[in-house]
Amino acid sequence: MEERAALLAAAEGLDGGAAHNFVESAVDLLLDQEYPEYGLGGLLSRAASARSSRIPGLLANSYADVPGANWLTIRTLESAFRAGMIVYGQTLALPSGADDAAVATGLATLHGLSLERAGDCLATAKALCQEPGADYATAITATIALVAAAPWPPLP
Repeated sequence: MEERAALLAAAEGLDGGAAHNFVESAVDLLLDQEYPEYGLGGLLSRAASARSSRIPGLLANSYADVPGANWLTIRTLESAFRAGMIVYGQTLALPSGADDAAVATGLATLHGLSLERAGDCLATAKALCQEPGADYATAITATIALVAAAPWPPLP
């Protein structure tokens, strides 16, 4: 995915973080639109809703020695992440087309772009992700390995 994000950043003049967010969203939309029978949006929302209430405590214990990683900060970040993932899943569950518009709106807000510009960037990201040779097996395998590894990466 990083290769597609770099291409998007160059094509649209986005910073790396914004390009990465657009490419990740483009892949999610493409998967959901290609395989609607899986109900990706609903799965994501339900998974976020069902996250254990023990997670903030586990994170606080894991990061006890990291400056600024107190229980309140971790609880606040976890709550925001959970709520964001629930809404993101609900957005992906919208009918095709409406989901693109809603994701573009969220990305526009997140990155300080106009809605039209965000829509163009998302369309470009989707096109880049559909190009021949756009392979995500390496990125998916790396993500699985990162999530499976312990301990989790340190807080920024």
